[in-house]
Amino acid sequence: ITGRFPSLTTGNGKKLYRDEEREKIEEDTLIECDKCGTFVTYKESIITKGKAYCSKECLNKAQS
Repeated sequence: ITGRFPSLTTGNGKKLYRDEEREKIEEDTLIECDKCGTFVTYKESIITKGKAYCSKECLNKAQS
């Protein structure tokens, strides 16, 4: 869930994406809530103990 994209390079070894662009791509990646199955962006998700949740409500339901 919290993996990183590989470094993308051109044939001559230059980075294909600037670090800021790469970070934006990672933040906008959709991940699935472990409780309800709703997809949210990585940036909006709540990651706890290696699991992703779409809201505090789903996190609380999963912990009870």
